[in-house]
Amino acid sequence: MIEVINRELLIPREEFNIGTNYDDASEVRTFHLKRVTAGGIDLANLSFSLDILYANDEKDSADLDIEVTEKDINLTLTVVNSMLQVPGSVIVQLRALTDDGAVKWTSYPGAFFVEDAINTPASYTGDLTVLERLEAEWNAVKAAELARVTSETARQAAEEAREDAEQDRETAETARAAAEEERVEADGRREQEFADAIATAQRTLNADFEEALDDAKVELTDSVTDIKDEAAGYASNSALSAHDAAESAAAAQLSEQNAAASEHILDFYVDYVIPRFIIANNRIYVNDTSTQEFMVMNNRLYIKNPA
Repeated sequence: MIEVINRELLIPREEFNIGTNYDDASEVRTFHLKRVTAGGIDLANLSFSLDILYANDEKDSADLDIEVTEKDINLTLTVVNSMLQVPGSVIVQLRALTDDGAVKWTSYPGAFFVEDAINTPASYTGDLTVLERLEAEWNAVKAAELARVTSETARQAAEEAREDAEQDRETAETARAAAEEERVEADGRREQEFADAIATAQRTLNADFEEALDDAKVELTDSVTDIKDEAAGYASNSALSAHDAAESAAAAQLSEQNAAASEHILDFYVDYVIPRFIIANNRIYVNDTSTQEFMVMNNRLYIKNPA
C-alpha cells in the first residue's frame, strides 16, 4: 500500500516496479490517504485520477477505484498494458477535483518503473487511455441521459393519463350526485302526490256516503209518511178487514222502527266513516259480506234494525 502523507507518495520498494511491457492487469497499486487534509478540507467528494508521464515524455491519465471510510480514502489502480508500453521510469501524480471544479487537489509526484520484456515487442500505438476513458464516460453519459429522457417522457405520459382519469372520475361523481339529487326530489314529489291522492279519495268517499245517508233518511221518512197515510185509509174503509188494518199498522210500526234505525245507521256511519250498508234511491249499498234479516210487505223491503 502506498501511503500519501502531506501529499507525498511514499512508495514501498517492493511496489516500485509495476511490471513489464508484456503484462496486462496483473498488478494493482493502492494509495491510502487521510480523508481530511491538514487544512481541514474533506476530499471524499472529489473525483480522483492518476496522471502519468512516460519515459518518452508522453502523458496519460488513468482511472482509480475509490473507497471512502469515516476517516480514510483508498484509491486502487489496476495496471493495464497501455500503461506499460514504454519501459523505464513512470512518473505519477494523484489529481482530484469537484464536479464544478471549485475544489482542486494534487499530490506530489512519485515514480514507478517498467521493465522491458525479452523478445516481446512493445505494442504501444500512441493512443492515450485518458481519451478512451473520456469517450467511454461520454457514451455512458449520453446513454444515461437518453434513459432519463425516456423515463421522464413515460412519467409525464403516466401523469397525464392519471390527470385524465381523475377528471373523468370527478365528472362521473358530479353526474352521480346530480342524479341522486334528482332521484330524491322525484321521490318527494311522488310521496306528496300519493298523499294528495289518498286525501282526495277520502274526501270524495266521505262526501258520497254523507249524500247517500241523507238520501236514505229522506226516503225512509217519506216511506213512513206513506205507510201511515195508507194505514189510515185502510182503517176508514169499511171493506178493509181488521186483519188488514192490523197488518198495515204493524207495517207502519215497522217503518217507524226503520226510520229510527236510519238514525242508528247515521250514528254508525259517523263513528266508523263507512257503514255496513245503506239504502238509497231504491238501491242497497253493502260494504261487507254480512247478512241482515228482512221482510217484504206491501211491495216494500223492510230490513231489521241491527241495533
